[in-house]
Amino acid sequence: MRIVMILVLVVSLLGCKSTLPMVQEDWQASITALRTYQAQFPFPQDLQSGTRKHDAEELDVMHYFTILTRLRMRAGYTLDWVYHFDGMGGYPVLYARPTDQAPFDTEAELLAQIERDPSQDPRDYNNYLEVEDSPAGFFQLMVLQRVGPQFFLFWHAAYNDTRVITNREALNQVLDKEYFGSRLPTTVQLRAKLLKTEPVIRMEKDRVTLELLVFTAWGGFHKDVWVFERNAPYNIISREAETLVPYEVGVMF
Repeated sequence: MRIVMILVLVVSLLGCKSTLPMVQEDWQASITALRTYQAQFPFPQDLQSGTRKHDAEELDVMHYFTILTRLRMRAGYTLDWVYHFDGMGGYPVLYARPTDQAPFDTEAELLAQIERDPSQDPRDYNNYLEVEDSPAGFFQLMVLQRVGPQFFLFWHAAYNDTRVITNREALNQVLDKEYFGSRLPTTVQLRAKLLKTEPVIRMEKDRVTLELLVFTAWGGFHKDVWVFERNAPYNIISREAETLVPYEVGVMF
């Protein structure tokens, strides 16, 4: 009888959605490692023409997967990037391509291919990803999408400064930093210290929800809520942000 009851309990638990506070892993580590890798590379001046050199010294987004080890590209595909540059600034655009296809030198080449075949948009690189079916897998999927394109940001693109905070140390780093020569106001710091930093993940039958604490100098502290499809291609069902502690740095580019 006891064995039967245990089996029933196990089956019941497996059938329920799970809400998992991310306390069993060092979630900040993957974010820190990704930013450390990005910071190694100075801004290539040739990018202001919108053209990449594709030399060995350039940032390689495939290196991300040595950090985000719960993700990988499908066999036969690689993750790459081109650079968007216009009169308002510049930023990288990540895309997937077959490993036997030459990389694009410019965003114009990428857009030309999409125009030829709108049904296949390489910028939807989720279509070519494999994600471990675990809280860590979907957390790293969020990191790839949030932090992955935050390099070589030029002029107005620097507004994309959002930082994901997953522990007290990361929160303190945000609070200790100066933003354009000024620390955060004392009232903002005091309120921020009361915020919960640990991410929470809810894994349901067909979707995964992540609740995260984030900070931007142009908005303050928010609760960021991502909802992914649990199965490939892991599309984003929704993204919402709830302001927790408002702050505006007051600088405009």
